[in-house]
Amino acid sequence: MAETKLRKIDWAEADELTTHVAAQLSYPENLPDCIVGLARGGLIPAVCLSHKLGLPMEVISLSLRDGQVSSDKELLEAQLINLDKYNNIAIVDDICDSGKTMHALDIRLNARGHSNIKWCTLLHKTSALFQPKIIGEVINEIDESDWVVFPWED
Repeated sequence: MAETKLRKIDWAEADELTTHVAAQLSYPENLPDCIVGLARGGLIPAVCLSHKLGLPMEVISLSLRDGQVSSDKELLEAQLINLDKYNNIAIVDDICDSGKTMHALDIRLNARGHSNIKWCTLLHKTSALFQPKIIGEVINEIDESDWVVFPWED
């Protein structure tokens, strides 16, 4: 088993990763109607993308505990209803580590009829069960034991 290492992302690297994601979203076939930040880690990247692309931003607060939604279910439902006014959304998080949060949200959004979702993450671990479409950087298997700390967590 690999030893856990700490990888600290500074503001400059976070901006570089966000710019890389914004460039991918700016293609006409990828340009969303709205940026959606996953609370908490996806909020700052979502704000940055919203500004870079000149798009509105919404928030989804979804927490999982042992694979089950532990968020305020009424708040989550209100946030999902609010997304129904958009045809093409980009969901943003800072890292797709296990992929469980994105997977759980994907099931809920598909059940609501959302089929044109651009899943975006600054960092993506190849072992995650969910594969975002737009990625700032892939963390390869050899580096998957790294614990990533973003500047907004420090």
